[in-house]
Amino acid sequence: MIHGEWGNFTEYHPFMDYNVQLHSPELDLYINKFNSDKVAFTGLKWKSDDEKTYFSVIVNVCGYVVFEIIGDEVTDESRFTETDMMRFSFKSRHNAPTIPIKGRLTAIGISRATDRIKEIKAFYTKSIGIEMLTEKTYKDGSSNHVFMWDKPTKGI
Repeated sequence: MIHGEWGNFTEYHPFMDYNVQLHSPELDLYINKFNSDKVAFTGLKWKSDDEKTYFSVIVNVCGYVVFEIIGDEVTDESRFTETDMMRFSFKSRHNAPTIPIKGRLTAIGISRATDRIKEIKAFYTKSIGIEMLTEKTYKDGSSNHVFMWDKPTKGI
């Protein structure tokens, strides 16, 4: 069902938010590889809470796995749709690689969509003791919540 909602990755769909977020200091490297292999991707341009502009390449390279590769610059912005959705919180502590390594992807987050946000918030904050760093609600009623799992205070 979710796989069918993605379409051909030429435009964003909320079900693409079931993904693993990766950081790259050289997003063009992956864009060029995807283009040469004819791998479709969705490109988003957005601002994080550190007021800097970032770019996301959302791609499904195999089956049901979606990757969102995030970087702070691209050579050609024409494939990127500007959005007011903050895709990742870079202002929050420890959320970006301190020394990004070219040619290497760094895992920075896991994203998921839910219609049970109250239960999710309770699970992370009360059940396993993870701090909620930010919460933002958008015009369409959707919201973004950032939890930091740096060091849970309770076992799982």
